[in-house]
Amino acid sequence: MLRPLIRNGAICSPSVGVFVPTVEPGTPVRPGLRFGRLERLGRWHDLFVPPGVEGLADRAAPAFSAVDYGTPLLHLRRQTGLRRAAVRAAVRSVLGGVQAVHAEVDGTLHHRPAPGAPPFAPPGVRVLQDDTLALVEVMKTFTRIRAPFGGVVRRWLVHDGGTIHAGMPLVEIEPEPGGE
Repeated sequence: MLRPLIRNGAICSPSVGVFVPTVEPGTPVRPGLRFGRLERLGRWHDLFVPPGVEGLADRAAPAFSAVDYGTPLLHLRRQTGLRRAAVRAAVRSVLGGVQAVHAEVDGTLHHRPAPGAPPFAPPGVRVLQDDTLALVEVMKTFTRIRAPFGGVVRRWLVHDGGTIHAGMPLVEIEPEPGGE
């Protein structure tokens, strides 16, 4: 998974390639939001806002523009008089209150710790930040997928035992106030 850089109030390219933005100016920006796609060596990569970055999209690099490592892709508007809670509320209204948790690696998704065991996070269950949602198996090694914020699991987008790819949305969670 390509991880964008943060420099001088902008989210910058993690690699050379061709960039296509997926957000409009004025869009509330928060960690985990897909803000664009980058084509590198014939493969498209989804780009997500890194942890700790919030604000409003000001302007993005033009669609299908060639970019270098470190090229600003998305400039963020300063939040003069706009509190963090207001940005979160705006994000919830834009996204309908539900946010997807995305895969960081390719592998096999497991909803439960062992065959026949109950799932970690079935739809309707409340989870806290850092709770285990599922496991990803890569070459017989298991890695936990943890909740990036607290909320209610709404639906799984990949079935138990399904093949996943980096950047793919896995599960939708509705954040709860104070659960982030």
